[in-house]
Amino acid sequence: GGRTLRNDGGVIAVEAGRSFSWRTTAGADADGSRTVAPLGDDRCRVTLSLRVRPHGVERLLVPLYRRMLAKGLASDAATLCTALERRTAASA
Repeated sequence: GGRTLRNDGGVIAVEAGRSFSWRTTAGADADGSRTVAPLGDDRCRVTLSLRVRPHGVERLLVPLYRRMLAKGLASDAATLCTALERRTAASA
């Protein structure tokens, strides 16, 4: 909604070079993961997962939260793509 919210959390699982999962320990009730799956010599699939469980009155805002979080994940994916493209161009 135009502002950044910070939550405490921790990484709960790591598969080196492939994925990690996390969950919050304070703030929003949420968890998620990031996974990279190789698709060939120069391609991979990145999956960003986020699950937020609103409580009480916050449940009324689920449609708004869904749009905001989807936009944030799409922005994160675009930032990652740009960084990878720059890295590839620099190494060529």
